[in-house]
Amino acid sequence: MNKSLNSVLTFVTTLCLILLVTGCGTQNSKTESQGSPYDAVYSNLVDLESQDVLRTALEEAGVQKPYIDALLENIIQYNAATGDILPVQSGFAVFTENAASAYDSTKLERKWKSKYGNLTGRRNCRLTAFEAMGSLISYDTASQVTEPMMLVEINDSSVFQSDSDIRQFTLLFNGIESSENISVSEQAEQINEYWRQTGISFQGNNNISLISIWFNGSDIYDDSDQYILHCGHAAVLIHTKSEGVMLLEKLDYNFPYQLIIFPGEEQALKYIVDFNCAENNDSEIVPIVFVDDRLLKMENGLLVY
Repeated sequence: MNKSLNSVLTFVTTLCLILLVTGCGTQNSKTESQGSPYDAVYSNLVDLESQDVLRTALEEAGVQKPYIDALLENIIQYNAATGDILPVQSGFAVFTENAASAYDSTKLERKWKSKYGNLTGRRNCRLTAFEAMGSLISYDTASQVTEPMMLVEINDSSVFQSDSDIRQFTLLFNGIESSENISVSEQAEQINEYWRQTGISFQGNNNISLISIWFNGSDIYDDSDQYILHCGHAAVLIHTKSEGVMLLEKLDYNFPYQLIIFPGEEQALKYIVDFNCAENNDSEIVPIVFVDDRLLKMENGLLVY
């Protein structure tokens, strides 16, 4: 195992033992000094060591080198503008309950504009997930891309390495025509059926998975009343050769990259549900969460893990 990855995972184990006895603070002064509810630590990937941890995990999962290089280049570019104000300046810190919501979007956007002059080159959650594992997802090359094509990312030619990448990204995340009065299970079947029609397949990726969170709503595309299923968030789950599980995500164009290390998949999915779905419990719109093409279990209309 890579020495850097091994040292970080050793740190995670030691940290969890310390938390049981004393508790521990984070490097983010905006959060309370408390233990992680997920027994997790995280990094904003500012330093070379944490970047090497991510690289090694992706290599072990079978991700192709050009895609890893492109992802890390974008991480380095983003952190060149914002790194000095990010919560975790080096290594890993305790992932507290409100760590992911403590970022200052306005300040981060201002830092980016100050260095680069515009917003070109920023990446969002879907692009980050595609860069991390798009090369491991197959699709039917004969499939036609149809409306509604809601993905503004495809207008940035610097994002993709080939026309094939553009087609694959669009087929994977494109909006899907739906309707108002259908159940969550029916919405999930619509997504799976669309993926089957376009040949989207996640088979063979046992060590890395795409997490995609879908919402069904109207007035999303061209001010239309048509209900459309759209992917509102995406992240990547990486099983390492140890027992740790990593989650790579970028919450928004302005927000930083974060790599979170959990003891196992259960804690990682609990965080995904807590952070992305809890505030929607009283809403008519119920988020649909997939791990690859597997729907997270529903009980009494709520997501469970």
